[in-house]
Amino acid sequence: MYRKELIGKEIKLLESKNQHQKGWEGRIIDETKSTLKLEVGKEEKILFKNTIVFLLKKENLIIKGQEINKRPEERIK
Repeated sequence: MYRKELIGKEIKLLESKNQHQKGWEGRIIDETKSTLKLEVGKEEKILFKNTIVFLLKKENLIIKGQEINKRPEERIK
């Protein structure tokens, strides 16, 4: 499980149950227990963690949303 802060990280969506989201790239601007808010260009998009797989670009690390489907403060402990 990824135990660091996600807000501010640049990601690329590799897989999603919503095929329109696949390939989106942007910066995480908020996180809740079950969602990530992503800034894509000038738009904000809500992603459900349990439906996505994404790449943390700087770390070159692939994360399955199901693995981080917790409140940020519980995951970072």
